[in-house]
Amino acid sequence: MKKNNKIRIITYYYTNNYGALLQGFLLREYLREKFPKFDVNFYDYLPKKLIYHEFYKPLITIKPSKFIYNFNKFYKLNKWKKKNKIPPPKKKLLNSDINIFGSDEIWNFDNKYFGFDPKYFGSINQNAIKISYAPSIGMAKIDNIDKYKIDVIKKNLSEFKNISVRDYGTYEFIKSILNKKVPIVLDPVLLEKKIYLQDKISQTNNSIALVYGFTFSNEEIKKIKLFTKEKKLKIYSIGFFNKWADINLLNIDIDDFIFFFNTSKIIFTSMFHGVMLSYKFNKNFWFTYNEIRKNKLEYFINFLELNNRKISLEKDFDEELDYNKNFYKFEKWQKTSQNYILNSIESYL
Repeated sequence: MKKNNKIRIITYYYTNNYGALLQGFLLREYLREKFPKFDVNFYDYLPKKLIYHEFYKPLITIKPSKFIYNFNKFYKLNKWKKKNKIPPPKKKLLNSDINIFGSDEIWNFDNKYFGFDPKYFGSINQNAIKISYAPSIGMAKIDNIDKYKIDVIKKNLSEFKNISVRDYGTYEFIKSILNKKVPIVLDPVLLEKKIYLQDKISQTNNSIALVYGFTFSNEEIKKIKLFTKEKKLKIYSIGFFNKWADINLLNIDIDDFIFFFNTSKIIFTSMFHGVMLSYKFNKNFWFTYNEIRKNKLEYFINFLELNNRKISLEKDFDEELDYNKNFYKFEKWQKTSQNYILNSIESYL
């Protein structure tokens, strides 16, 4: 073992985005359980521009209601972070023995908030062993990146001991710059059944139709409203305001976020982690997506044959998802993902 026995996860770990917070938290807890003798935590770094976008910009508004909403949301999430010992970003970065890069869009070199950040490609803590677990480039296109950035990315990623990705677009990106094929692994949310969070009532609430997302078309909204009215379900929208929902719950923490996914009767989502959590809890779910999330979701949807869960005017929302159909296919993918991250770490201890 190395001297400090430290494993650090480099990701968007202190954000106010529910999915980003959850994927980082669950990866940390999974590794803590598997490597109890190690100090496993987050590498306490976030780009300054991302910090501004996440924590300061939302509070700059002339609308008192918007300020109060954002303030209350930040307060609840910060309280949750403190309870779960998630450290805020610091100016002084500490050394570690093994760095895990991922998950989320940390390799999006065209990030609209802070652009290209070499640190997420491995330019920090150069002496540490570097392993990636399920990062994504999101919608970024290699055609849109200049030669200097490509050279920096190629140099840094060539120093990684093991590389895995989360989607096919990122797989193609790594293949094009490193000329190597890498495994596509599951998002940390699906690494295992356990959720590592405070247990609440787990039975299904037959009166709730959950909505997580905001890019639903007028036709999709009309169909969802008609279905929920016929079934006497109340539409709960979490994380985003949808004026067509019966109840909007915007100021919730991660425990509440998980609670609603775990207990709702049916789920409608346009978010990547909305699909991940729906699948995790074996829910009857329906999804829609725009181009922003298509790249991230497409491989998962195609691999597990979930295209029939896409919202369409022809679909009957009563149609249940048969989780037994691809159970062994998913189980094999899950085992492969577990073996990848565990073997990658164990081989360098």
